[in-house]
Amino acid sequence: MWLRKIVIACLMALMLTLIALPGSAQDPQGDDKSAQWKSVQDAMGRPGKPQPDGTFKFAMPRKDMKVMAVYDKPIKAPVAMGQTVGKLVVTVPGLTPTEFPLVAANGVERLGAMGRVGAALSYMVFGSKR
Repeated sequence: MWLRKIVIACLMALMLTLIALPGSAQDPQGDDKSAQWKSVQDAMGRPGKPQPDGTFKFAMPRKDMKVMAVYDKPIKAPVAMGQTVGKLVVTVPGLTPTEFPLVAANGVERLGAMGRVGAALSYMVFGSKR
């Protein structure tokens, strides 16, 4: 697990180095597109990013929005695929809270006693399941 993290970190550092090199394959019109959208960026009060399809994207974070997963802890096996295991509650000031069901994407079988011991040892030695 730790070796995998080191390899991923090295690859990311290499990619960032290659992107930052002068003459690397970058969009030659990227600065031109930003200049075209300067008045919109000024009006929005935040920078935007040109997208490959020609649109311009603005990130609009909501610091006042609260998203919470509500479920019985822990969710006990067996769990059938498609079974509702909880709900996602989205709360925004001034609006009614909205709820969405949390549904199991895959089924999970209940392990026997030895299976649980083996899974716990595997988790302690190798980390979380991939």
